[in-house]
Amino acid sequence: MKRILIYDDSRSSSEQLKGLLETILSKRYTAVDIANTREAAEKLLAENAYVLIFLDIELDGGGNGIELGAEMRRRFSGTSLVYVTAHIKYCEEIFLAAPDAFLVKPFTEEAVRRTIGIVHRRFHEPDSISIAASKNLIETIPLDNIAYIETAARSLCLYNREMRLLYKFYNIKLTDIIGKLPAYFVRCHQSICVNMKFVRRIERYRFTLENGKEIPISQSRFNDTRTSYFRYLGERL
Repeated sequence: MKRILIYDDSRSSSEQLKGLLETILSKRYTAVDIANTREAAEKLLAENAYVLIFLDIELDGGGNGIELGAEMRRRFSGTSLVYVTAHIKYCEEIFLAAPDAFLVKPFTEEAVRRTIGIVHRRFHEPDSISIAASKNLIETIPLDNIAYIETAARSLCLYNREMRLLYKFYNIKLTDIIGKLPAYFVRCHQSICVNMKFVRRIERYRFTLENGKEIPISQSRFNDTRTSYFRYLGERL
């Protein structure tokens, strides 16, 4: 059975979140534990293995949940972490501990479902893609190193964040690999697919990447591309 831990000094908030999780997830396969103090949390963590921890940022006695989250990342590297808070002001600070998601109080079933979906996708998303360079060679490429992919002159070209060409494959089309890419890649043009992790902003008919490189968005794909990008931004918070 998979276990989830909620560490929140507010008993009412933690009970509400537990109820929502039990509504969304099968009780047959998932158990939800609650800790309202640091001592209770440490006892549960010592006794159980958790796949997911919901951690309040403002803890009892002025405790710093952000620092505790960073500590938990070191101690439980295989456990997903979701920060919980009623204060949106923490949005920038929380990424110091690289949480998997961010849940704002008061909770709603829709928000909790979305958060569970984010954690699930991040855990199961591929971190690399394999492309047949020839009959006898398959290249496995880390996706976090790819800023965008473009087809040109019957070639598939993969570029990194410095806009350097990393790989070039002949006689391979974008449609041949698009189904293998995770959701944070968006096809914004007939011949271009962008890793939204590297996008700095979106304007009408173009992305601007972190280094200032502009990537065109075709008119026919603009609305879908914009929707995908805003959804991606929402999932990061």
